[in-house]
Amino acid sequence: MPFSVCARRSSVWNSHARTWTWMGAISAAEFLVRKTYFRNYYYRGPFERVWEKLFPAEATPMGRRSAAYIRMVREKLGQGRDRP
Repeated sequence: MPFSVCARRSSVWNSHARTWTWMGAISAAEFLVRKTYFRNYYYRGPFERVWEKLFPAEATPMGRRSAAYIRMVREKLGQGRDRP
C-alpha cells in the first residue's frame, strides 16, 4: 500500500477518534448538567448518593417538586422512604 493511502487512512481515523472523544465529553457534560438541574436522584446508586450530598434537591423549587413527586410515587407503590 502506498504511503499516501496509509497516511490518509490514519488522518481519517484520527478525525473520527477526535469526533467521538468530543461527543463523549459533550454527552458527559450534558448528563451532569441535567442531573444537577433536574435533581432527580431516584435510583439511589453510588453516583446519586454523592450528587445528592453535593446538590440537594430541596435547594430549588424544581428539585422540591421532583422530590415531592418521588415521595408520592413511593408511597403509592408502598415502598416507603428507603429503598434497598
